Amino acid sequence: MGQLARAVASMRRVGVALAAFGLLTIAPAAHSQAQLSAPAGAREPRTPQIVKQQYQEWIGRSCPNQQGCLLTFTAVPAAKLLIVTHVSCYFSASGTAAMTFFLLASPTTALIPSLLTTVSGVRYFQSSNEVLAIYQAGEVPLVFVNWAANTSTGMGCMIAGTLRRA
Repeated sequence: MGQLARAVASMRRVGVALAAFGLLTIAPAAHSQAQLSAPAGAREPRTPQIVKQQYQEWIGRSCPNQQGCLLTFTAVPAAKLLIVTHVSCYFSASGTAAMTFFLLASPTTALIPSLLTTVSGVRYFQSSNEVLAIYQAGEVPLVFVNWAANTSTGMGCMIAGTLRRA
């Protein structure tokens, strides 16, 4: 079972249901932090979905006891131009450290997260943002969250847009 599948199964056990495109519905229930943990730095395998010119890619990972968590998407193919128009993310964070920034990098675009709920000291956030970020062939979209102090974070994000000839 992949890390993302384990995370989704854990979230279902605590009453968190995921809907398409990063929308979350929360029903708090008792749980332990151990249910939410995954191997350090684990990444879910991903393959961009491309239909005609429409592009979508999803990745997830855990970042235990770190100040930041970085998601690295697939590099734009040769002779192509990727126009990202939407970024959706969900993540959980243990502890009380304040979020210092959450962004789509290269080019830098600030993303706005919403705190959904806190259950047994774990905070759950979601973010769904319309953006305009253009990537040339070989460039790599990145999503990054940073905290004021070390925090264990699990996150998953999807980018969507258009893949065109350069």
